[in-house]
Amino acid sequence: MKHSTFKVANHSDAKRNMMHMAVRTTEGKLAPMDYMYPENTKTNSGGMGVVSSVGDSIHMTNLIKEEPQLLRPEMRDRMFEPQFDASSKQAKGMMSMGFMHENLTGGEKSLGAFSFGLGGLITV
Repeated sequence: MKHSTFKVANHSDAKRNMMHMAVRTTEGKLAPMDYMYPENTKTNSGGMGVVSSVGDSIHMTNLIKEEPQLLRPEMRDRMFEPQFDASSKQAKGMMSMGFMHENLTGGEKSLGAFSFGLGGLITV
């Protein structure tokens, strides 16, 4: 994996090839949108904000498939189990961070409808 990074400013290929984000306007057209994550983060927040290529994403996905086996099935499955309870302070904290919550869930307002697993964000 050579095209995945949290530090976009340090990787000219990633910066040059990064797809620009867009938002749909009320008229139904697409408008440019600022990148949501800082280019040089101090922490990597469990994988949030990583920039990757299609090839690297496919490679990572292949690492968790059944054959060839890299992880035992029970370990692989645990990566996608919710890691905190729906009524936990972590879930409530995420709900209270409007911008971050909207970005991660697409606006889901139900407490417990999402969680973090070891493999990333989980929506239920």
